[in-house]
Amino acid sequence: MLLSSPVRKRLFLVLNDTGCSIFKGFVLSGVSALSKRTMLADDPWETRAVAASDKEIVERLLSEAEQVTRYDSPDALLELWGYEPREDDAVSLYLDVKSLAAAEHDDRLDAAVEDLKEAMFA
Repeated sequence: MLLSSPVRKRLFLVLNDTGCSIFKGFVLSGVSALSKRTMLADDPWETRAVAASDKEIVERLLSEAEQVTRYDSPDALLELWGYEPREDDAVSLYLDVKSLAAAEHDDRLDAAVEDLKEAMFA
């Protein structure tokens, strides 16, 4: 069995004050979480994750936000995961950012992913 990224969907958002409060309650993920574990600088937006199955809280957040593209100066990147994210889950973080690195073709992200992998298995 191959392990795959927990991310089912990524949403770039511009948040109002209420949306920002809701968003801060989610788990740090993606590049934001990777930047806490490696020398990689974070993106201009913060990335957090929530289980896609938590439809009520996701809908509440989206009612307090505007969906935009990554090129429209988002405040936040919301990752909808296939299961409940946890702060201390290095394997899920690795799978998350590994898939992102493959899609982005970003050498500095690739290097940080390798640093994370080495730290996990050291």
